[in-house]
Amino acid sequence: MVPARRLYLLLLLGLAIAPVLANLMEPAVSGLILLGFDSFLLFLTLVDGLQVKPGRVQIRRLSLGRLSINRDNPVSLEVSSAVFAKLQVCDDFPPSFPVSQSLFALALEAGAGQSLIYTVRPDQRGQFHWGNLRVRQLSPWGLAWRQWQVPASELVTVYPDLIGLRALSMRLSLENSGNLRQARRLAMGTEFAELREYRQGDDVRLVDWKATARRTQPVVRVLEPEQEQTLIILLDRGRLMTAQVQGLQRFDWGLNATLSLALAGLSRAIA
Repeated sequence: MVPARRLYLLLLLGLAIAPVLANLMEPAVSGLILLGFDSFLLFLTLVDGLQVKPGRVQIRRLSLGRLSINRDNPVSLEVSSAVFAKLQVCDDFPPSFPVSQSLFALALEAGAGQSLIYTVRPDQRGQFHWGNLRVRQLSPWGLAWRQWQVPASELVTVYPDLIGLRALSMRLSLENSGNLRQARRLAMGTEFAELREYRQGDDVRLVDWKATARRTQPVVRVLEPEQEQTLIILLDRGRLMTAQVQGLQRFDWGLNATLSLALAGLSRAIA
């Protein structure tokens, strides 16, 4: 248990009335009164602190899943209480990671619940340990804080920028859908697909003059992008790639760019 502000105020009150008692009574008598007052306060504090245990709040951390490097990843804590409770909650995250909020102070009504959300921004890839949840709850009379830990130990993996890749995947999906994409394929292709009759608006450069001469009417070549192009990506892992740029190693910036380029290649059917 940790003494609360109210207990300190009551102890200061006892010190304030000590000179008054010393003037009115014998020093030995006034000393006994003050000792009895302090002992009574400590007894009340002990009783008050023991009342917290039956009404402890319930708290848990939702699964963290996959975290993305150099992104604000949300972390959710669910808190509920059967009684009115004032409490403080702190999560044991890796100390090297910056977070939006490290300590939560809140008051819950009886039977209520609340979600506590903070963001963590990892600057390194790999596996990291999240520890237990630390909770401090104020006793019913406000004399002491009862603190304990909720088991929530978890090993979490920080990946490259998955959030950015997810956003890129959505943009590529929108780009690849609809007639606009098909029109672009016909104009930018390099691989022969078929011959068809000339239509108004077709590029004159695509007219196949030999086929036109045989059919006595304009015929154009339909070109499509090559479907079996090979994309090779090389990423340097040398010593210079360990330098920090805007809080992140050069290698991590390069890795994120490499994954984005590979995703763009896959979306365009490049092997």
